[in-house]
Amino acid sequence: MKTKITVLLFCGMLASSLAPAAESVAQARQAQSLAGTVQDANGQPLPQAQVTLTRIGRSALSDATGRFMFRNVPPGTHRVQATLIGYAPASQEVSVESAASVQVDFTLQPAPLSLEEIQVTGIPTAADARAVTQATTQLSGKTLERNLAGTVAQTLALQPGVRVRYNGPAAAVPIMRGLTGDRILILQDGQRSSDLAGSAVDHAVTIDPLAAQRIEVVRGPATLLYGNNALGGVVNVISGDIPTNVPHRLEGMAAAQTESAFPGAGGLLRVNAPLAEH
Repeated sequence: MKTKITVLLFCGMLASSLAPAAESVAQARQAQSLAGTVQDANGQPLPQAQVTLTRIGRSALSDATGRFMFRNVPPGTHRVQATLIGYAPASQEVSVESAASVQVDFTLQPAPLSLEEIQVTGIPTAADARAVTQATTQLSGKTLERNLAGTVAQTLALQPGVRVRYNGPAAAVPIMRGLTGDRILILQDGQRSSDLAGSAVDHAVTIDPLAAQRIEVVRGPATLLYGNNALGGVVNVISGDIPTNVPHRLEGMAAAQTESAFPGAGGLLRVNAPLAEH
């Protein structure tokens, strides 16, 4: 008799402990679902839109008809967010109850596409020698007219990294990177000037700055492309003495220059005329 009572009590305790578990299993079988659609302002479905339940970290993509679905969503309040490239994101707060199916619909508005900045870094490996970084200063137009002096060196005297070796009003040679003489290459229209200014301090550069249309100064590693005597820098005076195209009409230029500190004057007259039709 005692044995029977013990068995009955044990069975009763076992049944009472299994009752909540059975109830939770029954509730789990009643799955909660959350479904909806994603469309644009014209009512057209938007496929491949990402819909996220931010609280539990679950995501789904809308199909070709713009529909999406989450199964077995735990009861409670959830924040649902829909995003798609080219559209402004949208979100809603929904409440999911036991054994309930919730419908959530999104209408996304077009928005400009904003991308993060892209930083591009290049390394000088197997690069073309002509693409070596070079520091270049160029004088032309009004800037050249304001800086125009009696010599090419004095014309460049106010440019960054350029100084003048002065040995008289005419015998002036530029100094770049602390170097002068034959370490500075002076060109006219890309050709060497072939004067004695690089070998003797009392000789002037034979290029007349009045004839210059543009003066280019090259500093840095790119100067080695011009030879070993261009270690300090390169000065290229573009004079335009050799026309690169046939003018359509008569063209000309006149320039004059004088100095008050030292007696002297200079002048230039250039005329270009077409000789035949082209």
